Amino acid sequence: MVKRQMHNLRQRYRLLLRDEVAHIVQDPADVSDEIRYLSAVLAE
Repeated sequence: MVKRQMHNLRQRYRLLLRDEVAHIVQDPADVSDEIRYLSAVLAE
């Protein structure tokens, strides 16, 4: 049950993050690149 809830939370977070980033970038094709960049910066 907890594993499933964590899975659902992560999935929801990914969708929300993608939606927010889509509002920031000019070209929708750049969303994935921007998320990768954000992940790399946060990992430092």
